[in-house]
Amino acid sequence: MDAYVLCQPGGIFIYQAQILQAIQHAHSALQLVIPAGELSLQISDDTFTTPCLIASDVEHCLTMAGGWVILIEPQSSLGNALAGLLQGSKVVRMTWGSVANVKPPEPERVAEYGVLAWSSFFEGLGIANTAFSHLLNMDGKSLDPRIAKIISFMNRCFSEDCVKPQHWRAAMVAGQVNLSEGRFLHLFRQQMGIAWRPYLLWRRLLCAVVLLQKIGNATEAAHATGFSDSAHLSRTFKSKFGLTIRQAALLFKVSS
Repeated sequence: MDAYVLCQPGGIFIYQAQILQAIQHAHSALQLVIPAGELSLQISDDTFTTPCLIASDVEHCLTMAGGWVILIEPQSSLGNALAGLLQGSKVVRMTWGSVANVKPPEPERVAEYGVLAWSSFFEGLGIANTAFSHLLNMDGKSLDPRIAKIISFMNRCFSEDCVKPQHWRAAMVAGQVNLSEGRFLHLFRQQMGIAWRPYLLWRRLLCAVVLLQKIGNATEAAHATGFSDSAHLSRTFKSKFGLTIRQAALLFKVSS
């Protein structure tokens, strides 16, 4: 398998058999970089050549001769566990203990079993694989039911038709859970550790990835997820993923 993308609530798993190049970018997700060949990961003035875990909002660029790039929302249970491995650092090399000997699953296995195929790998990181399918959900701490309701509604984009972005205006969302706009924005940030607008943008980009896989057209994916055109989507995508939407389309093996 030359390329594979698994996108679901809480994260995105990207496999590329060929060279993957991403220019400098940053995003709110934690990132695991697991090369199959040579790796050059640049963060500030430092270069890393072994598997790494990168903290949220850290600018980086990479060139990798195949392998996995995994983005995990820090608000998820898995994200919380990975953040513990960082211990406040921007990046850590994954070379401790048995991790160096733990191999990621083959993309064909991930295609068949989904995120469950990663159980053994994350167990090697010291993350219990009990009910691993739930680790991409929000962290074990209980979310306020009103915020949980919004997150659950947003998750429909992964299994049903994309929810139109105009329905995600803060005032409208606040009204759905009987809150004022100001109270909703405060509560969301308090509960999720990220402001509503950047989180919504992140989710819209994930939704665009899902649609790009489904319909194979960047312009349609852009319009469906609230971007003015494919160029607008591409600029935003590039700032968060280091790739243009055309490059992503080639990665996903669809037309742009």
